[in-house]
Amino acid sequence: MLRVLSEALNRRLHVLSLVSLAGVFGATGAMACPNWQLAGQELRYSADQLWSPQSFSVMAGGSANLANCPVPGRGYADARPNFDLTLTDNSARRELTIRVTASCDTVLLVNGANGQWSFNDDTDGLNPRISLPDARAGVYDIWVGTYSPTPCQATLYLETMGGGQVTPPPPPPPPPVAACPDPGQNGQMLTYDAAQLWQAQRFGVVAGGDLNLRNCTTVSGHGQIIQRPDFTLNLTGNAQAYDLEFRVEASCDPVLLVNGANGQWHFNDDADGLNSRLRIPRAQPGLYDVWVGTYGQNTCQATLIAETFGGQVTPPPPPPQPPVFGGLPAAAGEWSITGNGHQGYLRLDWGPNGWSGIVMYGGGGVETLQDLRYDPATGSIEFTRPLGSNTQHYRGQLVGTEMRGTFNQGGGDYRYNWHATLRQAQAGTVTPPQTGAAVPAAAGVWRINGNNYPGTLTLTWSGAGWSGVVNYDVYRRDEPLENIRFDPTSGSIEFTRPISGATQIYRGRLTGSEMRGEFNQAGGPYQYTWSATLSSPQAPATPAAPPPVSGGATK
Repeated sequence: MLRVLSEALNRRLHVLSLVSLAGVFGATGAMACPNWQLAGQELRYSADQLWSPQSFSVMAGGSANLANCPVPGRGYADARPNFDLTLTDNSARRELTIRVTASCDTVLLVNGANGQWSFNDDTDGLNPRISLPDARAGVYDIWVGTYSPTPCQATLYLETMGGGQVTPPPPPPPPPVAACPDPGQNGQMLTYDAAQLWQAQRFGVVAGGDLNLRNCTTVSGHGQIIQRPDFTLNLTGNAQAYDLEFRVEASCDPVLLVNGANGQWHFNDDADGLNSRLRIPRAQPGLYDVWVGTYGQNTCQATLIAETFGGQVTPPPPPPQPPVFGGLPAAAGEWSITGNGHQGYLRLDWGPNGWSGIVMYGGGGVETLQDLRYDPATGSIEFTRPLGSNTQHYRGQLVGTEMRGTFNQGGGDYRYNWHATLRQAQAGTVTPPQTGAAVPAAAGVWRINGNNYPGTLTLTWSGAGWSGVVNYDVYRRDEPLENIRFDPTSGSIEFTRPISGATQIYRGRLTGSEMRGEFNQAGGPYQYTWSATLSSPQAPATPAAPPPVSGGATK
């Protein structure tokens, strides 16, 4: 500790000496460049304290063009460091990770305790990250810059990982029975007949809550709500046989859940862009319980609108026609894409095992897409661009040769626009899968050890996607897994064990007949180890012939 304090003091005394000299000889152009001898905001942590990530707001950017300075990198930063981190102790020899998130394109410059410079740009999408293994104790000068001259608001994160052994808690027990929305309770009471609702009525509400609909098996839908209804509409009469419509307007991504007078559940998400809408034909008088939720975990201010329409029963849309081998869905092909002003190339391929795709933005490399979905009946399209903590999820609509929609980043709200124009449709036909087609190497039954808890892991490939369960011996209960992803090229594997308040995300790599990796809990760091050994691979399947489609091939 005395050595660290001495090093820090010597560096600051040296700064004072150089500042005094600058006053004698006058400022030069070089002094505008990043200078570790100038003092930034002081931060003091040990490596153990940074095991829990620390975040700090900062205005990224500055007047110094790094290309004209005797430091590595490019972009714009201040001469003075934004932060001076004094790492007081790292006896566990942990890795120090310094990263930035921002709405603009940021860069990161660090002068380490050993006097060496480090620079990074675009490790996490447009955000930078620097990792320093076995970081020595001492002072780390940190600049948060921008790629362009325009500054923006950003957040700096400091975190350590690896090194010393951390004793983790045991895996949590299976989740209790989830709470579900309760139509037995009443929300704010609204009393109208159908004629009064011919003129739309509006009601303010805070959308969202702490109840996750995915954990409730008795009600379909997704998103966050409260258990008690937000509103209970008492529809006192409907002699005109009007349709009853509920819709929500909000600045966030809302969802809408209704329990009707006949006890039936109704759910909608994104009927009007990101807003929700439900219409109940020829609504019978009685009580309608209404929940206004959110797709994400954050609440927001919203407006519920109740209105009746002219008694015309709207028939449901026809069911989507299954794709047929030899015909290709309309979304398959090459597209010119623009995402939040950034231009690029998008390719969506349809084959016997389903969808695959890639995207390239600007001069970046090829990025493989995940979770591709397309509904030929409605034209809805959905896919994921995996970028670690900044993963982007795209939603949109195909009309003719144009796709338009919004995407989010890092699990936030859908607030960035994207559109794509067809360059060339996918050509040729698709050959049905053959008998005995190979299945991915990850498919099969595995003996898993998670943080010294043995069990059985079953991963099943259907040809169109993954399913799976984990059964830890201590609990003797199958727990369905979610978000299973496997890359046969790199061997990377990822899946989620959903547990209310303690969800675990597993990441690892398949090598031969072994998988190894780490998992986190409740969104914390990846600090628990897991491994799995193959017991029996999934046998090649004999796929069924595609169902017949009347009227020829569909798009």
